[in-house]
Amino acid sequence: MKRWPCATTRWLALLGLPVILTTQVARSQESGAEGALAEVLYREGRKLMAMGQVAEACPKFAESYRLDAATGTLLNLASCHENEHKLATAWFEFSGAIALARRDRRYDRVRFAQDRLAIIEPKLSYLTVVVPPTVELTGLEIRVDGVAVRSAARGVSTPVDPGDHKVDASAPGHKPWSRPVGITQDAMNVAVTIPLLEPDPAAPAAPTSSGLSAAPAPAADRGASRIPTSVYVAGGVTVALAAAAGITGYVYMQHRDEEGAEQRQPDLGQNQRLGAVNLGLTVGALVGAGVTAYLYWTRPTQVAPPRAATGGNDVKRRAPVVGVRIAPWLGREAGGLSLQGSL
Repeated sequence: MKRWPCATTRWLALLGLPVILTTQVARSQESGAEGALAEVLYREGRKLMAMGQVAEACPKFAESYRLDAATGTLLNLASCHENEHKLATAWFEFSGAIALARRDRRYDRVRFAQDRLAIIEPKLSYLTVVVPPTVELTGLEIRVDGVAVRSAARGVSTPVDPGDHKVDASAPGHKPWSRPVGITQDAMNVAVTIPLLEPDPAAPAAPTSSGLSAAPAPAADRGASRIPTSVYVAGGVTVALAAAAGITGYVYMQHRDEEGAEQRQPDLGQNQRLGAVNLGLTVGALVGAGVTAYLYWTRPTQVAPPRAATGGNDVKRRAPVVGVRIAPWLGREAGGLSLQGSL
């Protein structure tokens, strides 16, 4: 009997084996198709590069690398972007290729990428977004070309490709601000300082420091239900009873198995007491679970009354107070819960 779960597990494993094999074959086929497409795109990119069609070659290399992240493909993509004069992009890709080549122990590729970086780095242009402490606002969001610049990246010089860029700043309750930035030559260092945003009277009011909105929220009419202490008490008692039931059940089964293995006359009185205790604890745990669920779902709700249109003192409606006392009881052959309540 004790070996039945193991046999069942083996049968389930055998039944699931065709599904696992089918999934692996499907994944292998999908991976093979993607690998073949990546190889075709890689060769097409090399052909276009040899023909001097750099703008057409870079997307081929990029898609090939997306399908199959090969180090050689990344090096060709970086070289393609370098020829497009996207120096920041090429710098990033050559740096990543160095890590991959070292992992593959292709030190010839490591040296090639390092040589290209030594040529590119003196030509890099940098953009720095500066946010003075005096212009910090709650919810201030800064983006460069649509990419969020979070607080840790503010004030850090970041390589950018030559061309036109755009810095945007926005915050709740304020007018947005933007500034175009042009990188027209190599080795430029441009710093953009974010100004203090102007308040927008037409925008919704921003949350106050206390976290309360200026206008009352519509959801305030429904109110919120606080979980009373009685739910936690009932839940704690239920967990304790369940744990005790598990322990007594385990001791009962162990005692019975040992007596059966040694072929001794069982102690009926002791077994009956253990069984009665276990039964009482189990019933108590079930009752406790039901009581906990009942107290949770029937807990009182506190509804906020509507405010008077002309102003005045608000009238607070008190929620009914429920008093519940739960105590376990245990006899020689039975057990349970004692529940007393008052409104």
